Amino acid sequence: EDDGSVYRKYYPYPYVSNHYWSFDYGPVHIAVVDVHESSYTTGSAQHNWLQNDLATTTKEWKIVMYHMPAWSGGDHSNNTTAQTHLQPLFETYGVDLVINGHNHNYVRCEVNGVVHITTGGGGAPLDPVSSSYSGSYYKYGAGNTLSYCTIDVQGYDLIFTAVKSPENTVLESFTLHHEVPNPPDPATNPDPADLATDVSITADISWDAGTYATSHDVYFGTNPTPGAGEFMGNQTGTTYDPGLLTPDTTYYWAIDAINAIGSAAGPVWSFTTTPPDLTAPIPDPATFASIAAINSSEITMTATTGSDPSGPVEYYFENITIAGHDSGWQTSATYNDTGLSKLTEYTYTVTMRDGVGNEGGVSAEASATTPDFDPIFINFQPAASAVPAGYLVDDGSVYGDRGNGYTYGWDTLNAETRDRGVDADQRYDTLNHMQKVGNDTWEIEIPNGTYDIDIVFGDPGYSDQINHVMLEDVLLVDPDGQDNFDEHFGITVVVSDGRLTVTPNLAAPNIGVNSKICFIDINAYVPPDSDPPTPNPATFAAAPAADSETAISMTATIGSDVSGPVEYYFTCTAGGGNNSLWQTSASYTDSGLLPDTTYTYTVTMRDSYNNTGAASTPADATTDPDTDPPTPNPAAFAVPPSADSDTAISMTAATGSDISGPVQYYFDEISGNPGGTDSGWQTSASYTDSGLDPETQYTYTVQMSDSASLPNIGIVSGALSAFTLPTPVPVPPVIGQDQATAESIIVAAGLVVGVPVDYEYSSTVPVDVVISQEPPADTLVDPGSSVDIVVSLGVSPVDTPLHQIRKHPVDPRAAINPGEGPQENGAVDGCEFSKD
Repeated sequence: EDDGSVYRKYYPYPYVSNHYWSFDYGPVHIAVVDVHESSYTTGSAQHNWLQNDLATTTKEWKIVMYHMPAWSGGDHSNNTTAQTHLQPLFETYGVDLVINGHNHNYVRCEVNGVVHITTGGGGAPLDPVSSSYSGSYYKYGAGNTLSYCTIDVQGYDLIFTAVKSPENTVLESFTLHHEVPNPPDPATNPDPADLATDVSITADISWDAGTYATSHDVYFGTNPTPGAGEFMGNQTGTTYDPGLLTPDTTYYWAIDAINAIGSAAGPVWSFTTTPPDLTAPIPDPATFASIAAINSSEITMTATTGSDPSGPVEYYFENITIAGHDSGWQTSATYNDTGLSKLTEYTYTVTMRDGVGNEGGVSAEASATTPDFDPIFINFQPAASAVPAGYLVDDGSVYGDRGNGYTYGWDTLNAETRDRGVDADQRYDTLNHMQKVGNDTWEIEIPNGTYDIDIVFGDPGYSDQINHVMLEDVLLVDPDGQDNFDEHFGITVVVSDGRLTVTPNLAAPNIGVNSKICFIDINAYVPPDSDPPTPNPATFAAAPAADSETAISMTATIGSDVSGPVEYYFTCTAGGGNNSLWQTSASYTDSGLLPDTTYTYTVTMRDSYNNTGAASTPADATTDPDTDPPTPNPAAFAVPPSADSDTAISMTAATGSDISGPVQYYFDEISGNPGGTDSGWQTSASYTDSGLDPETQYTYTVQMSDSASLPNIGIVSGALSAFTLPTPVPVPPVIGQDQATAESIIVAAGLVVGVPVDYEYSSTVPVDVVISQEPPADTLVDPGSSVDIVVSLGVSPVDTPLHQIRKHPVDPRAAINPGEGPQENGAVDGCEFSKD
């Protein structure tokens, strides 16, 4: 109470914050809640911590302690905040026992399966049990009585005893019991039901898990007594896909329920698949998606794509106008009928069949008429140059009959053809100048009518051109006025004078300059396709379904359209998933999704003319729940525990990865040595444990958890240890001390004298006295470190007249002091002196 200083003095625990924390004692997890200095209402940091703490512990028993009881049996009021904000957590996460003080008596309450104990009979002035002690929650009370409590955990029994003191007689005792884990019950509720008939050959099998089962051994096949040969593997899920089954066949299957305690063999179930497929593909009868003449001798047609479980679907296109032009059975839904006569109407039907020969009805008739015109392809080039396949040559000759069935040419001889020899496509590599001398016009005789024209101008090797050209009455503008190829495809023109005319444009503002023509393709006009692909609206061939915790896949029914390729757009309309954008594949997988989340999709189709159909009916799918802890699992240390100082050890875990991030880390100090502290769950992969004792070993593990709604906690890493460093000692000051004293001081400080000792002559420091030291005084170093000293040799000999010194063995440390004068026949430190 008050500022908590007394509490912290006697209970210096590794608190998460202020005074809340938790710890394990054998099979018991104990959480301590601070109801004085930290908010514990829903959404507060302490409440969030407690929720995670209770949710993630794996201990059999859970106890919570805090000061003021939610249900008071003394003079103090009920702690309604705890009733509102803590009790729901206790009920949700299976707290067995709540222990409080505050009232100086003993009271037991039971609220929705949670036992609340007030035990305050330890010695302060005692309280009676309140007169308000009544109601269904209150079970026992003892007031004005010294008492203490004991807890004895024996496996799945917790025995709580309140003892009167000093008599040591029992006030009350009760036992909390947990159910002993059981082996699994057998699987039930098979789907298909046992002995079912007419089961689809694409059916999955599923079942309800037996109580206590954690996984399942699956047996499946045609053996009435499934054994090892029918074992399909072990799985946690309760659905199994056996693949495509055989029609009119009886299958037998069994599920063995498995858990850590044992297993339970299930009964043998059976079902019989449907008889062979006797149904033709749909639509039945078949239908046409499109039919059109390509030229005077060819008609193309496309059937609506068929669907059948016994694929592949095949198509038969029949020309009922003339014989010998049927397609035969083919898997393509498109057929081109060639070798036809111009200006003739041809009528067709189409029929479909599946992979087992079920043939559907004949479609309604569909017709198309071949035109009186075949495409003409002209390449402008020197006469001797190679001719592109399928093209006729224009070499600059004057308009006239070219002897190839066509009449075309220039209004005047225009022999300004070129073959650059630089482009792999001969059509682009050759050209003719339209304005080299004058403004030349090119024409070709064709029947009056409407045509589709592809025409290309330009000469990228030169920058001397602006290709503004008139095609009949259509102005073709050079888009950039640069030395690039200018391509104009799909230009629709109308010929009314029997000639198609190409001439440089001479009218402002788009005046042609040295225009150059490469080739021209003249095609019969085909009205643009205005119909979207079929089926319309689009449909799903395979509805959206979860692949995993983060991905959903789906497939559209294949679209049919004369103006292919068909493109598909998958739209996520709900749930926050991703759209596919336009793609030619009919399948799409949406990834990067959230686990256990429902997403809604539609699919739309369009053809190459952007004719877009209606969206399909929306379809939902839910991603699988995340049941995997972060990887790596077990957790590991990237940087093992290592001492920072005499009181701190740091470490870093290998970074965890999980789809339900962020990953959290729990560093557990398991040696129990003084000051060792767990980190608690944290998002940082690094942890520093401080407040430790010097020269002491501490041992750590690390564990990871994801942030799923029900967190998945991984396996604890291996334990690693580190010793804290010794406590640093200050280097003593020894400058000015004689050598022997200095060395004694250094050794007494727990340090060693550096070797060798250095000596220097000094005119100011007496012989045998320390001149300097390294490290300097008061520097903090590890015990056992060396201290280097420099000791004085006194005044250098060169400072003394040589005639005063007689040769004699001399100690190199001897100092000569001329100020004192020589001694008669005396010796100082190995030197002899005489009057002279």
